[in-house]
Amino acid sequence: RAAYLLTLLGRSGDDDRGGSGHGAKDPMFLMMVMEQREALEAVDMAADDAADRLDAVRQEVDQRIVAEERAIAAAFAQYDDDPREEVLDTIAGLCDRLRYHNRFLEEVERKEEALFE
Repeated sequence: RAAYLLTLLGRSGDDDRGGSGHGAKDPMFLMMVMEQREALEAVDMAADDAADRLDAVRQEVDQRIVAEERAIAAAFAQYDDDPREEVLDTIAGLCDRLRYHNRFLEEVERKEEALFE
């Protein structure tokens, strides 16, 4: 919905106007992405605890998705009070992050499916 609302406001969720600090160029976000990927790659699919480790990765991603959704809602509330372009930059960056989390969650799900095949 957020990406659609951005479109209605004349922006796309993947606009790269920079400056928000919330998008894919945020060093803290990039570090978190690398750590998540390493955690997923570290799961030994043949190990007895593989399902538990995948579940732990899934729970972390689920928490990040909820946090991004809350941040997007708060940013839209801020935009309602103060309709500045910078707020739209923030929302677009948050949408980028949310898309990443959802794609990463799909990767976790594929690993889970492979585990139970």
